[in-house]
Amino acid sequence: MATLELAIELGTCNTAIYMLGHGVVLYEPSIVAFSNDVKQKKIKAVGLQAIQMVGKSPVDTAVVNPISEGLIIDEDACVRMLKVFLKKLTPKELIFNPKFKAILCVPMGLSSIERRCFESVCLKAGISEISLIESALASAIGLDLPVTNANCNLVVNCGGGKTDIAVVSMCKIVEGCSLNIGGNMLDLAIIDFILGKYNVRVGKQSAKKIKHDIVSLYQNDSSQTQILGADIKERTPVEATVNAEDLLDCIMPYFDKIVEGIKIVLSKCNPEVVADIKLVGLNLCGGLSQLPGIDEMLKKNLGLNINQVDNPSFVSISGAGKLIADKKLLKDIIE
Repeated sequence: MATLELAIELGTCNTAIYMLGHGVVLYEPSIVAFSNDVKQKKIKAVGLQAIQMVGKSPVDTAVVNPISEGLIIDEDACVRMLKVFLKKLTPKELIFNPKFKAILCVPMGLSSIERRCFESVCLKAGISEISLIESALASAIGLDLPVTNANCNLVVNCGGGKTDIAVVSMCKIVEGCSLNIGGNMLDLAIIDFILGKYNVRVGKQSAKKIKHDIVSLYQNDSSQTQILGADIKERTPVEATVNAEDLLDCIMPYFDKIVEGIKIVLSKCNPEVVADIKLVGLNLCGGLSQLPGIDEMLKKNLGLNINQVDNPSFVSISGAGKLIADKKLLKDIIE
């Protein structure tokens, strides 16, 4: 029987899968579309196909996000989604289904029940051997930080559902915390802001587009964009102009909380640890770290140099992928 060794990250927004010898082979939205038939609950679409149905699905279809704020909230939907993703990776020439072994990235600070839920999803999806690793540690490995020595490094991973803040040293997390702040929360804040100011209702996908097009953390950003939505009073389609400066006021409180979280983590560290971090700076990754101006904002508020990378969304899954081939390092981390 063939064995496929994988690294998996079940994220709030996207699921990423890394395969030994191939790199990242799947990166699709963590979303499933089901028929509303209670008895059958047939899958209509998963991932990239399902995301196109958000806000547009017919009455006989339910579009489900099985993961919220980094946690599995619909175990059955998550299992079925992962099964579809794994099937996509299975070589067609195999007569029998392969054996799957996986390293799974999970958020920091999970309870034993939450960890078991992640394990249960993987087992039910057909993965026979599972090793759990915290995403912050995987990110440090993906950033090529010296995780095995005594030097301390600060990693901040701003994802779709959570922001993980961790000081990493000798294959362990010295101090850290996980905040329920991510790209999804900004999308909801944008929806609420536009509704309150313009009396216009926009959907989640429109909010994501607005975030990608004009949102930044720069003061006096003059960018603006036209939006299409529904006038809640007249109940008619309407167009409005939204500018980046107004949106900054609605999203800034979330970044203030991230700054405060980083300060709290640093305040719990010994002076020697803080000295290490001051020397090498803050290592920033995750999809939300691509927001323009986030590096300058963090540097201004923390007095640290900010280290960024290309493709920050793939840092943690790439780090977990490296562990597939480095069994000794994996053993040092999980023991």
